[in-house]
Amino acid sequence: MFKQVRFTLLSLLVLLAFGANRAFANGTLVDGVYYIFDEANRTATVTYPGPEAPTSAETNGYTGAIEVPASVYYDGYEYNVTKIGDQAFRYSTVTSLKLNEGLLSCGTSSFNNMTELTELTFPNSFTTLGSGDPLSGCTKLKTVTFGSGMKSVGQGFMFSGTSLEVLYCLGTTPPSVGAYFMAGCANDKI
Repeated sequence: MFKQVRFTLLSLLVLLAFGANRAFANGTLVDGVYYIFDEANRTATVTYPGPEAPTSAETNGYTGAIEVPASVYYDGYEYNVTKIGDQAFRYSTVTSLKLNEGLLSCGTSSFNNMTELTELTFPNSFTTLGSGDPLSGCTKLKTVTFGSGMKSVGQGFMFSGTSLEVLYCLGTTPPSVGAYFMAGCANDKI
């Protein structure tokens, strides 16, 4: 009995010391989206729904319509959602992805191989689209819109397997772009 109480108490202390949201490698699920919370800055980063980075559609559970809100409530606090993490939506079968104002950037390969997505609009607050072929392999993607705040687009933006038809840039100055920006785009009239 004493050992069981001691083990339970020790487990509770570990959870309190590190925070419950850090106890899980895949983040915390709130309203259908997984987040990693930065308690010090009250910000949240969208992450993938599994213990390891996705390697196929079977390993990324995001599907259907997803909305990434400007903020999310967790454990009694409001967190601003400011980033899409590395490989967050990679290999997902998301058909519609709404990114709200407040998002600033994304990590490596965040949207890579989203084979069911047909349109993607980045909000005006979004400034940096990460590298690692961020929209490569999005075979049904037809339209992409960069909001007015987009400053930088990483290497391999549309490196392979895309059928992009329209690329809008709402800013007065186009963003700087990395190597192989449209190398895999089948449409040469964009």
